[in-house]
Amino acid sequence: MSPARFAELRDGIPTADIYVASQPSPTPAADAAPVARGAVATLAPAEAARQLGVTRSRIYALVRQGELEDVGAETLRVTLDSVHRRLVASPPAGEPIKPLGAWAILALASSDAGFRAHVAARLSQQEQSRARLRLRDRGLPDTAPRLHQRAVARRYTAGAESLLAVLEHPRGVLGGTSAARSLGWPLPDGDWPAEIYVPEAVLVDFIEGYALELAAEQTVDVVLRAVPDAWPFPAHLRVVPETVVALDLAESVTPSLAALGRARLKELGAGLEPSWERRPQRRRPLRSSVPSSGRMPRPHPRLQHSAAADAAWDDRAEQDARGLVALLFVAGGMRRAECSEALRVSSGRLDRACAFLQVSPPHGLALLESGERIELVSAADCGPLIERFMNKPAPEPLSQAALEVLSIVAYEQPITRAEISHIRGTDSSGVIETLLARRLIEDDPRFGGRGRPAFLATTADFLRLLGLNSLAELPPRPLPSELG
Repeated sequence: MSPARFAELRDGIPTADIYVASQPSPTPAADAAPVARGAVATLAPAEAARQLGVTRSRIYALVRQGELEDVGAETLRVTLDSVHRRLVASPPAGEPIKPLGAWAILALASSDAGFRAHVAARLSQQEQSRARLRLRDRGLPDTAPRLHQRAVARRYTAGAESLLAVLEHPRGVLGGTSAARSLGWPLPDGDWPAEIYVPEAVLVDFIEGYALELAAEQTVDVVLRAVPDAWPFPAHLRVVPETVVALDLAESVTPSLAALGRARLKELGAGLEPSWERRPQRRRPLRSSVPSSGRMPRPHPRLQHSAAADAAWDDRAEQDARGLVALLFVAGGMRRAECSEALRVSSGRLDRACAFLQVSPPHGLALLESGERIELVSAADCGPLIERFMNKPAPEPLSQAALEVLSIVAYEQPITRAEISHIRGTDSSGVIETLLARRLIEDDPRFGGRGRPAFLATTADFLRLLGLNSLAELPPRPLPSELG
């Protein structure tokens, strides 16, 4: 920033927001025109936040980190010179985007189709176009600093029982470090508080119902991020999508978490082509059964539209899928993070490669996606052949109670043992131990320690038993009217 621009910025600040803190020197007369030598111009936190394009809480964090200077008055005042240096080092990204517009950008940049469709249903055509243009022109990393108004973060202390009840609340969705831990991201060591997105309409119920109290910086147990506008997440979603997790970390006052978040945002935004439309299924290429005479035969009229469909698909997806098959053939099974690192692709490109293999799997094989783990398995129609070859006896059928518990876990996961017993109206400990022994369910450590009970989730063996490639292929839950 040039000196002239700095003078213009300083002159444009309302005089009510500028305070001149005198150093140990005689106070100048009230009618003196110039500021005396040794005087320091300061700004209130609200005005400093407006100039830097951040929130007021971020101003307090920058003062604690020493990046903004405090003159030591009774109320916080930061020096104009330190604001100037911050502007030169990190110019503001622009005016904050309103909450619904911020969620539109995050949904558009996400690979989660359910999240994107849920947000798109709440937007007009004009709002969808605006979000697409913003993301296309500036990209995800440069747009991210303008999205902080999507939710308001408040920090609280809570007892062990209250914290567990907050985590189990059906309206809460894990975010920040809690979601990153669930996704298997490598977090720096630390006892991070639980971070949860909640609708602003139920925030008071959370605080009063679970006796939460506002916390000091060192005694935070839970961070509630209240969403002021329409709820952006689909029903039964328990962990926010990766784009939201990365943005939560990038806004952290902890440098290591902020660096991890910015790196993830850059990775997720690499090669991003924002579109609200679903990618069409890629059709298998047609191969002639007779030798070619040198001329390309004209495709059948009913198949001519496949060329346009193929053009809309990212051609890199097929190349990434070939590499993924080769890796899984050697390794047997890998976590998503390991696959992304080995293929040197973003998580979005890995998702497109998996989608390609779900549509066009290798002959006799199928891609199995179980949570964060991916592996190649034999196709469902080849199961009897494999069992006959390996002389494997048919699995013992499950009892009616086991089927009930397995259905509850499949549709409500992650879920505690107490919740299963409450839904069934009877103690289910013995049935749960049977399913654990058969490796159809397992303990899900997504919530970590801190004295919380274990949560249960289905396993890859569960998907193999039902012949499914992912949980997305589960049949829809019946409506209450259909249950009689």
